[in-house]
Amino acid sequence: MSGSALALFVLMVAVGLAGCASNHSLPSATHSSTTSVPTPGVQPVSVMGPVLGPSFELSDCRNRGGSFSVPRSNLDGILPEGFEAVASTDPTAPPDSVVVYAIAVSCAAFRVNGTEGKAVELAYAEVAVTPSTKESVPGITDCTMPLFFVATDEALGAALHAHGLGLAGTGTLGTTAIETSPGARTDSYTLGDGSLQFIFGETTPDTLGVTGGDFMLYGVQGGHVVSRLQGTSEGGTAHYASAMVQSTGVPGLTGFRDAALGFGASGFSLHFRPLAPAP
Repeated sequence: MSGSALALFVLMVAVGLAGCASNHSLPSATHSSTTSVPTPGVQPVSVMGPVLGPSFELSDCRNRGGSFSVPRSNLDGILPEGFEAVASTDPTAPPDSVVVYAIAVSCAAFRVNGTEGKAVELAYAEVAVTPSTKESVPGITDCTMPLFFVATDEALGAALHAHGLGLAGTGTLGTTAIETSPGARTDSYTLGDGSLQFIFGETTPDTLGVTGGDFMLYGVQGGHVVSRLQGTSEGGTAHYASAMVQSTGVPGLTGFRDAALGFGASGFSLHFRPLAPAP
């Protein structure tokens, strides 16, 4: 997924998110609640060669998130040879910053290799990239490289892990209402020592146009491309929504904390299919 970060995934929203979609919106609560699931595969994928993992689909999804900026130096030693992180155009960002999408997603159903699953929560953070000539796919310019990708369902988490999508696998979600601000809440996604926390404000009534289309996600481990996923997003409407994100223990994002006028989208589906390794 891309900034529109699966690049987990991002829906391509009018605010300029790159592609690889994700969605997430939970009912507001008046107390803190945590959904825990087994967390297999919290160790980074060790395979250094290409893999051809499962296809998967996400349907009837909602998301919240945004486009953020991090110093380019954070990605030293992480990007594969020939890949370039997309420069941030945010005038308030520090010099030489790059675009990172952080998105939380909630889907009513999913499939992994055709096997159906029920409701699932996901979150990811991904860097918008220009891939090397070797790894690029003709006609697709919306590309991202996930740094963190977590799902609360074990089957879907295993699929994310199999593709080597950064620190990826099955994790936990905790959500807490912010009682002083109606409709606001904090969502925390954790996988091993890595965590991504979202603080969501209220959405605006303004509706944004959402354009479906194709995007690419690149699974990278140890500076090497281990998988290529072609994604397609379909349907959806979106609104502006404030969002703050912070992370700990995520390579490239350790200590990251940023706020942005992000978005919330609903009513979309995402399809991911693995491509063969680049020749």
